[in-house]
Amino acid sequence: MTHPNRLIKHCHLAWVLGGLVLGCLMALSIRAEADVAVIINAKNTTASLPREVATRIFLQQINSLENLGRVYPIDLPETSNTKKEFNQKILKKTGVVLRAYWARLMFTGKGHAPKVITTEADVVRLVANNVELIGYVAPEYVTNDVKVILLVK
Repeated sequence: MTHPNRLIKHCHLAWVLGGLVLGCLMALSIRAEADVAVIINAKNTTASLPREVATRIFLQQINSLENLGRVYPIDLPETSNTKKEFNQKILKKTGVVLRAYWARLMFTGKGHAPKVITTEADVVRLVANNVELIGYVAPEYVTNDVKVILLVK
């Protein structure tokens, strides 16, 4: 027969583990709801950009727009949570699929991946200083020097 103290310890351990699992699931669901802001220089006149057009720009399928002129997308490192959200919500591709996509473009001489910028603060700084750049960051990094033309929740 199991001793009552032992039974209490098992129940307590089950509650603690259950709480940890629930906490992890909640943290993942909060991260899954993170927003991504596509940004351009504040001096640009473009007010908004459809998600489909942003996708084509960042996949370098188009490189100029009527209101923006020539655009050069910049990217975040693969380790960035914002990049993962951007890939999922805007590009609708996984990191593995994107690496294969860029390898194929480079191999055929039809293009290359956007330049990778280390931090979101650096993306904002570069976009703020160059009207030809387009980037993306988490909304909390947006300053008055850049303009959000697409916000994906």
